[in-house]
Parts: sequence; C-alpha cells; structure tokens
Amino acid sequence: MPIAAGRVIIEERYNTAQVERLSVLPQFRRKQIGVQMMQTVEKFIREHHPDVTHIKINAQTHAIPFYEKQGYHVTTPEFMDNYIPHRAMEKNLYGVQK
Repeated sequence: MPIAAGRVIIEERYNTAQVERLSVLPQFRRKQIGVQMMQTVEKFIREHHPDVTHIKINAQTHAIPFYEKQGYHVTTPEFMDNYIPHRAMEKNLYGVQK
C-alpha cells in the first residue's frame, strides 16, 4: 500500500522542476517520510535532468516551515489555490539564490 505520493514536472525550457501534490498519509506523518521524498526527488532531478537548477513548489501555508527546513524560500505573497492558502517557494539545487 502506498503511504505517500507526489509528482514532478520538469520544465526544461526554464531549467526548473515543479513539485506538486506532495502528500503523506496521516498515520505516517512526522516520521521523516516527506523529508525522504524531497531528498529522493532532488536526487532524481540532479541525476536525470542535470540542466535543472531550481525546484518550485506551491506550498500550503501550514507546510512552509517543513519546506524551509529543506532549504526552500518563499517567493510570493499568499494566494488561494482550491480555497486553501498557499505561497510559492523555490530552491536552487546548487546552493546559489537567483
């Protein structure tokens, strides 16, 4: 049975990847599954799409601290997506901010 899911869209034209719909079943949260997923996503992007330099995420506002711990920073004011407040976030895979 899957316990977590997400998707990655590679935008080669812009050297970016968009991570979307990351989720972990409630009973498996707070067990580092999300951290492992993000590490795996970043490793996959580095290995299979070496021209991609940035990862973008539209994070629900309650999840911003999780992504900040993974090295992401907020890039937009709050906006609504499907009636849920979000903020766009971004990470440079190679440590240099745009």
